Amino acid sequence: MNYVFSNIRACFVIDDEARIVEERTIEPDELLNFYNKSKNIEEFFVEKEQELIREYKNNNIKVVRLLDLNDEKLKLRLLRTLLSRFKSNDFFKYSRNMLFKITAQKLKSVDLETLIIQNVETLEQLTKTLNIIMKRIREYLVLKNPKLNNMVSDNLTLLDILTHKKQDKYHTDEHELSTKIKDDDIFQGLVLLADSIRKNVDEVKQRIIEETNTLMPETSEVATPIIASKLLMLAGGFKRLATTTSSFIQLLGAEKALFRHLRTGSKPPKYGILYQHPLVLKADKRLRGKVARKLALKISLALKKDYFRGV
Repeated sequence: MNYVFSNIRACFVIDDEARIVEERTIEPDELLNFYNKSKNIEEFFVEKEQELIREYKNNNIKVVRLLDLNDEKLKLRLLRTLLSRFKSNDFFKYSRNMLFKITAQKLKSVDLETLIIQNVETLEQLTKTLNIIMKRIREYLVLKNPKLNNMVSDNLTLLDILTHKKQDKYHTDEHELSTKIKDDDIFQGLVLLADSIRKNVDEVKQRIIEETNTLMPETSEVATPIIASKLLMLAGGFKRLATTTSSFIQLLGAEKALFRHLRTGSKPPKYGILYQHPLVLKADKRLRGKVARKLALKISLALKKDYFRGV
């Protein structure tokens, strides 16, 4: 009986007397190339072992994987033979360098859908933070300039005015912006902080649009890149989103309302994140559910085109 065993350095065939029958060195480039394709290092060693097993089988010599041994004493003896060959510093230096290369490749190969999901989560957190800061700015503005606070309802427009990016339309008197409380530095600091976060929001949003257009061009055209990216995040992955039903897509983002319907018997939700789509927003309130259903169907078809593109 012969046994096969592999590690990061070589693939071995060992007889039942714990003697090495054959040793095949594993080339670093071969290992890295395989890893780039499969992303699973374990599959590489299994494939190399199976390759040796087939070769020996063709010569009517039985070979099994070392890990399949039932005899613990024999397994221990074989492992001792193997470990005795790995005492040199060269082996550990080689293994260390190879593992560093594999780790570097793994970090480079973060898939696009993961990046999109991470960026969408970042966008939502930044947007939430911006809204909290703008709420605090308005509370200060009630004391500083209530006229401006009442005049401008949109937070981003208000931020433009406070950072002097948009002033002409509102004819705001600079004297009105003078502080009526002693915390003027705090107020200005909040304005600068909000402006900085707003820039980050714009940058992340632009990155999401570019990445989503690359991963899901058809879906981005139908759903808009931002909504497509949010659907991807809510579904938890491209495959699940592309292979699910249109009704599931229609209700993504309405989980709380759906659970409330199931628990209490309240009205079921008609749409989730699709409410943000221009077609749904512009539709008559009585028709929004129907528009969302048709939109979800079109998105479902576009997703399948994107996911199975090239297949």
